Formats: sequence, structure tokens, C-alpha cells
Amino acid sequence: VNGWSNRYWGWGGEDDDMFRRVGRHDLPVWRWPADVARYTMLPHPPPPGINEDSYGLLSKLSPFHRQDGLNSLHFTMVNSTRFPHHTRLLVDVGAPHDDPPLKRKLRSTRGPLTTTTTTTPSFDGMRL
Repeated sequence: VNGWSNRYWGWGGEDDDMFRRVGRHDLPVWRWPADVARYTMLPHPPPPGINEDSYGLLSKLSPFHRQDGLNSLHFTMVNSTRFPHHTRLLVDVGAPHDDPPLKRKLRSTRGPLTTTTTTTPSFDGMRL
């Protein structure tokens, strides 16, 4: 499935995109029965950073999922810390305007962009 897409910034759409990638490869998606595991979303206000363009990207899944994911991920290693049972990696994946197709779209609609760098939180036990 080529991992998670790199085209989603902010909140929204990335989980639907992964579900479609898995289905496109005829891989099963299963859930534990409700008597074993349950999930209840707690009431909360809308999250900041909702990306209104995310759901438009969902209509463009094919054939982009073959070129968009782990094989196109660009990052800078910021820090690596070894623990007895895992390694914590801190990486910088850039910012939404570092994505060339998105950069072109933003320039055409909002004028010139300024460059900033954001750092993602570290994830325990993940390997890139």
C-alpha cells in the first residue's frame, strides 16, 4: 500500500485514504468484536488545522498511491534515541508548502509563500 500518503496536512482524510489503499490491494480490514474491544469518541470541539482540501485528494487516489507514500517520503533526521525495547526517532518532514504540487496550488491562489520549518513529534518504535 506504500504506507501513509504525504499529501495530507492538518486534520482530515488520511485515514480514509489508507482504508482505500488497503482495499485496493485486497487486504482485509477487521475489527475486534464489541464484547472484546470498544471505541467511543469523547465529545470535543473541532480540531484546529482542518484541511478543507483533504477530501478532494481522496478522489485522486489512483494511481497516486503508487508514487505517494514511503517511496516518496523526504525527511531530515533531527534526533535518534535508543531505548532497551525501541528507538525513538525525531524527524522533520517539512511543512505543507514544502509539497511541490500543493506549493503550486497555494501560489496560484494566495500569492507568494514564506518558508518555515516545523518538526513532527517523535514516535516510539517506528522505523523509517
